[in-house]
Amino acid sequence: MLYNAQIAESQLHSPHYLKSVTELGDDQPIVTSQKIYSSRGVKLLNGGVPVNSTVYEHLLHHKLIPKLDECLTTGDMVTNQVLVDDASYLMAFDKRLQMMRAAMPDDSLITDALAKIPLNPGTAFKLTVMRNKRQDLFHHSIYVSIVTIYIGIQAGLRGHSLIQLATAAVLHDIGFLHMDPALLSRGYHMTETERHHLYAHPLTAWMMLKEYGEYSDAVLSAILQHHERLDGSGYPMGLVGEGIGQFGQMIAVAEIVASSYNTEDTQYDGLKLETILKLNSRRYGQHLIGHLKVFYQETVEVPTTTEEEKQLVRQHLVAIATVWAGWESMREKCNHNHLFDFVDSQMQCLKLEALEAGLDLNSVEKNLLGIEDDPRACAEARILLDELIWQIHNIVHEIRRRWSDIDCSNPTGDLQPVCEWIGNTESLLNPS
Repeated sequence: MLYNAQIAESQLHSPHYLKSVTELGDDQPIVTSQKIYSSRGVKLLNGGVPVNSTVYEHLLHHKLIPKLDECLTTGDMVTNQVLVDDASYLMAFDKRLQMMRAAMPDDSLITDALAKIPLNPGTAFKLTVMRNKRQDLFHHSIYVSIVTIYIGIQAGLRGHSLIQLATAAVLHDIGFLHMDPALLSRGYHMTETERHHLYAHPLTAWMMLKEYGEYSDAVLSAILQHHERLDGSGYPMGLVGEGIGQFGQMIAVAEIVASSYNTEDTQYDGLKLETILKLNSRRYGQHLIGHLKVFYQETVEVPTTTEEEKQLVRQHLVAIATVWAGWESMREKCNHNHLFDFVDSQMQCLKLEALEAGLDLNSVEKNLLGIEDDPRACAEARILLDELIWQIHNIVHEIRRRWSDIDCSNPTGDLQPVCEWIGNTESLLNPS
């Protein structure tokens, strides 16, 4: 936690965000509204000065006073009306959101909440940078906001509570603006060191927004906690159960919906979401997951399964069964400690969730029965196995985050069995 807080503190003065701001100034006029100084009192820019990529190097190595967002102005800023218009467009043309709207007696509650979000000049400017320089992130934030507000409505929230929930949802990923965008690009594989920057982004957002009086503790806590999980497997604090606020839980569930839809291939989106939810009820809470049925209610016609797809199912089944058998064998010779107890609780939970979804981790042959000749069963198995592999990767990442001082290349003492299992698991799930 302390290490992530240090990273979050450093991200507040991120060169990546400064670069985005100055590059935005190349595309549209950005002007300083007041003088900008360094933390040592050196004047860096006068008021009324254009800001673009030519001043990037001049500002790069300074802590700026006032904060950059508070002393810049530009035209075409993100406003509440922009949020409403973008959300309305998505709800009109996105198939999943259309189903959601059809199930609501009054969908104006969503746009009404977005219209009343408090946007000060600093956060409005940040959202403008996000919209213009990180369009994928802005689109994701709007989508998550719509689904989050819908969940809140279904849970009975109205009035000020719904506005607070909407505020947290719109701003939940604003910390990503201070990360290197390359780390979040499709197909990029983060190192363990880089992954700590990912873990820090909720803290970065919380540190930025807590300076503004417009945002209540409920809003700030939701932003800080939207990656926490009920079973304690989340970050940045590893909170458990009721230690996670209602708003943070709602945003976390909404992110499943937004992340499950692949814009390049929507054929199995509903099936994918339904399957993922089966494996995550203990992490996100059935009381909230139950509100998501509207997003996967249609029937999907699955095409004939190819031999290549069948073979992939077999390979994944064998890999996961081998990982599970390795853990079961390791349990018999490992002394109990905090590391062992954490991994064991996660693996036992995973086994139970897999069983509830129809997968027995102890029997590859049993799992194959009926799958190879049933296209829908094969498609469900592929999605389920992909999610299980992703969950196991997450367990390994959590081990490295929580016990960052472990040297798995040269383990000693009580840690050696778990480290050996980590190495074997990574070899099985990341074949060269």
